[in-house]
Amino acid sequence: MNKIIGIGLLALTGFSIYLEQRISDLEKEKIVLKKEIPKKIVKQEHTSDNKTENLAYDIIEPTITNKRFQDSNPSLGIYQEAIWWDVIYHAKNLKKTTRAIKGILEFTDLFGETKFKINVTINDKLSPNKELSQTGIGFSYNQFIPSHQWMMSESLKNIKVKFKIESIIYEDGTTERF
Repeated sequence: MNKIIGIGLLALTGFSIYLEQRISDLEKEKIVLKKEIPKKIVKQEHTSDNKTENLAYDIIEPTITNKRFQDSNPSLGIYQEAIWWDVIYHAKNLKKTTRAIKGILEFTDLFGETKFKINVTINDKLSPNKELSQTGIGFSYNQFIPSHQWMMSESLKNIKVKFKIESIIYEDGTTERF
């Protein structure tokens, strides 16, 4: 029995030495890798991402009007509650006429904290410095989802809206992604 315990202790000691050596090797590799990462490149990429993201918000400015709640009414065939609104898209920094725009409408509180998001595809033509109106944009309301509760309870005067563009297909067939 003592021989078995002795062999077990020897094995544990050998494994412990192996682990210590492996940790030492990994720490050395970490130091080498840190020296190889140029800090200037990381900063440039971060700045570039910020410019692209800011541009994605600056091309189209949405204005929300006529926010309303639709109650369910089974006798009329309306089985789901919904929140609807109308939107006017102002093409303030659009390069050329579009065929379609894909993005996200972001609803924020007065401090700019995003409270609700909805994916939107605009399949109507939009020209630079023009406006496009859409009526009846909305979603099925779920009273148990906090973002839905917020959309239900807030008045338009306390809601700010921005449109983050993901991609644009222009009328000439070219595409731009953000």
